[in-house]
Amino acid sequence: MFKNKYIEQSDLDKFPSINVTFFRFPYINKKTFYKIGKLHLKRFEIYDLMKKTDSSQRLIQLSKKVTKIEFKLQKLWGFKANIKFHRWFDVPKCKCSKLDNEENIGSNFKIITNSCPIHQLHLQGNRYAKSYIRRYKK
Repeated sequence: MFKNKYIEQSDLDKFPSINVTFFRFPYINKKTFYKIGKLHLKRFEIYDLMKKTDSSQRLIQLSKKVTKIEFKLQKLWGFKANIKFHRWFDVPKCKCSKLDNEENIGSNFKIITNSCPIHQLHLQGNRYAKSYIRRYKK
């Protein structure tokens, strides 16, 4: 069972995607909780838009919006804004290895597949990215 003096089980039921493990942090009050919940819903709306398009350009555009949401969520949870802890590979239509990238959360190491319509195109022309990305063909 979860404990937080500001948030009740009925609040949690409204946003089932929120990780209740973090509610041990005392500064997560009801207002912050609802901000977090609304950002989760916004992220899922963007995921739905991503599922409906095959345009790489649109997918990249939408994935950048997801990244902005991830930064806002980190701030609301009280963490330092750090892209190394984002689950960028979980966005719809990403073909990058989920298992390998999950193992590398928190590091500079990312595994991008040549067939990913989001991340492969996003990295083209980025000379710095090539120094820490190993590419696979699927």
